[in-house]
Amino acid sequence: PGKWPACDVKGNLAPQIQFEAFLPTGSWRQLYLQTGCGGFCGSVSISAPASQGCLPLTQGQFVMASDNQGHYGTAAFDGTFGASKQLRADWGYRSEHVLAVFMKQLIRIYYGKPAADSFYDGCSEGGHEGLTEAQQYPKDFNGIVAGAPANITQPLDVFFQGWNSLANMGPDGKPILTADKLPALHAAVLKACGNRNGLVMDPLTCNFDPASIECPPGTDTTSCLTPAQVTTVDKLYEGPRDQKGRLLYPGWQLKGSELNWATWIVPAGPGGFTIDPTVALNTIRYLAYRNIHPELTLKDIAFTDANFHKVMAETAATFDATNPNLAPFRDAGGKLLMWQGLADPAISPVGTIAYYQAVEDTMGGPTATARFARLFMLPGVSHCGGGQGPSGMDALDAIVAWVEQN
Repeated sequence: PGKWPACDVKGNLAPQIQFEAFLPTGSWRQLYLQTGCGGFCGSVSISAPASQGCLPLTQGQFVMASDNQGHYGTAAFDGTFGASKQLRADWGYRSEHVLAVFMKQLIRIYYGKPAADSFYDGCSEGGHEGLTEAQQYPKDFNGIVAGAPANITQPLDVFFQGWNSLANMGPDGKPILTADKLPALHAAVLKACGNRNGLVMDPLTCNFDPASIECPPGTDTTSCLTPAQVTTVDKLYEGPRDQKGRLLYPGWQLKGSELNWATWIVPAGPGGFTIDPTVALNTIRYLAYRNIHPELTLKDIAFTDANFHKVMAETAATFDATNPNLAPFRDAGGKLLMWQGLADPAISPVGTIAYYQAVEDTMGGPTATARFARLFMLPGVSHCGGGQGPSGMDALDAIVAWVEQN
């Protein structure tokens, strides 16, 4: 970033955590920045989200590094690495800590002095990685930016993504709700709950009913929803439920996010690819249970209390980052900045809010928590940016200023 000259280092940390690092040759300001991954990772990409206009970044003041979370993937959601217990651990919680320890040693050797402050910046899986660091390795980083964190991992990838996938699957396996219906649905939501800028500022208070735009009997146009499509939208707004109507993941599709459902839940075009089924399938086959089950299909997902507890008992300890007790991170002087779009279709913003509220409840309330951890929700913004709201921001400069200048 900024085309500053740097020493480019590539290597592997045992057993196969592939990494890359940029060490500035003339502009370093004793800052270290580790960046996160996306999806199930499997490749290396040094990229800092939420850093628009960040001068320390563009001027080469950071040593930067990132890794592949311990495995090589053929696609963004390739879960086959889950056949290895070691690679599960590397992806679940180990890789970022191992890289942080190594990079601090490398920095000291290369420059002859340590980094004064270390930072982490990631979104989605990268946000999950950031929260894992704050919870399990509280002294690795002085400041962490965690965007749209996938930290409630197993309920998210099994039940939320699985529910979304099946809600939009007809008996013939084809999508019930199609992309050409999303503009009319979104327009109706804005009419009911939007502001003059075309944004739903507080989706949790929006009472829009999709039945209000149901097609007249015998008709089907892009300006209305068929009865089957109304049922699908209701399920997406409802979120994954067990046989007693209890949530299996603390979240659902928020009203105002409809245009962003394309590609995630609804194919962008006829025969198009959707992400949610890919996530859910790879999870239940390779990551949800103690043993792998490559034969499973989406229809094998049991939305029951028993299956929820089975998944949580077998794999949540490896993959989830939901511990709200951040006292060790706070006591080490750490600062945490969380953010997410309120129109995020991939990871429900409700789950992020729920986790932050749990932190507040555990850490002495809103005022005490805000001294070291803050959460910002962006109206109309999709997953890690984009969407209909203003998503350009510089959280990286903000966390540096918070750590260095309080």
